[in-house]
Amino acid sequence: MTRRLLAVAGLVLAAGFGAAAASGHGLDVEVRLHSPAVVLRAAYSGAEAVAYAAVKIYAPGASTVEFQSGNADASGRFAFVPDHEGEWRAVVDDELGHREERLISIGRDFFAAGLVLRGWKRARAVQSAMEARGFDGSFPGLRPSCLRPRDVLAAAAFLAPFVAVRMFRP
Repeated sequence: MTRRLLAVAGLVLAAGFGAAAASGHGLDVEVRLHSPAVVLRAAYSGAEAVAYAAVKIYAPGASTVEFQSGNADASGRFAFVPDHEGEWRAVVDDELGHREERLISIGRDFFAAGLVLRGWKRARAVQSAMEARGFDGSFPGLRPSCLRPRDVLAAAAFLAPFVAVRMFRP
């Protein structure tokens, strides 16, 4: 009798733990594209951040070789910089039984935005360096240009043969 009672109590406890685990929280991974980086944020379903979760990034076509691996920060964030377009795979594991995998599509436009931003940053750096050396936006020795009548005549004389050939040739 006591064996049956213990067996029933064990089954009830196991069912209770199983139901608690099934009704627990899942792992959600939010993906944001901030060219030139991709930022992941891992959180449990209740919006609690998954601090220091293990993250593995796989490049397109590489199913077993990791492109990058590491841990998320205290806020559950992890960032990486992809080096080519395609379907990237991110695996986030809290190492407590929760694991989530995300596919991230990186297109050509992602890299174009980064190129524009890097170009803008480079132009600002050059401008700052020129200003540090005393450049004020004017070139000494150059006079402001003005269009004179003889410049117009010279341009017309230069272009006339080309226009004539274009008009009279079939």
